[in-house]
Order: sequence, then structure tokens, then C-alpha cells
Amino acid sequence: MPSRICWAAGRRRCLAARRRDDIARPAIAGGTQPKEVKQDATAKARSVAELTVVRLGKPVETKQGTVPAGSSGTVVHAYRDGQAYIIEFHEPFHAVATVEAGAIAA
Repeated sequence: MPSRICWAAGRRRCLAARRRDDIARPAIAGGTQPKEVKQDATAKARSVAELTVVRLGKPVETKQGTVPAGSSGTVVHAYRDGQAYIIEFHEPFHAVATVEAGAIAA
């Protein structure tokens, strides 16, 4: 009897792994796999390193208020190869905001 329980448990694990694979790699009608999404070349080129001081090109809303365009802050964290950043501002008031790459002045 124990061998049946082990066999059933192993089958459940196998089926669960198969479902995970189906979710991770969905097939398109016709049996082809989806093409990889190409990243924007400008996003990689404009990637800003952490602890870099940057200036805003657009105003940004935060919980503390609106940080005006032209304010400078320090990049604390970068998301997805430079698509967005967490920036800490000290002037005109202390605020931390998630800012998209397009809102940072070049």
C-alpha cells in the first residue's frame, strides 16, 4: 500500500511541474512559441546608476506633495534596466518617489 501513496504523490508533483511549464511558456495557436520581446535600446543606453544625482524634467506627485521640474535628487534604486527609478529628494521638501525614465532630464 505505501508504494501506491508514493506513486500518487510523485504523479501529483509531475502534473504540478507540467502545469508550471505551461504557464511559463504559453503556446500560440499553430504550435509556435511566442517571440521574445525586444527591449528598447534607449532604455539601456539611458540607464542611470544608483547613487547618481539626477534632475527632474517633469513634476512628480508624491505623498508629501508635488516635486517640481528641475528638482534634483539621488537615485536609490533602478527598476528593469532603467525603466523607472526610486529617487530621494531633499529640496524643496524631503520626499521619496518612483519616477519613470522619461521624467528625468537628460
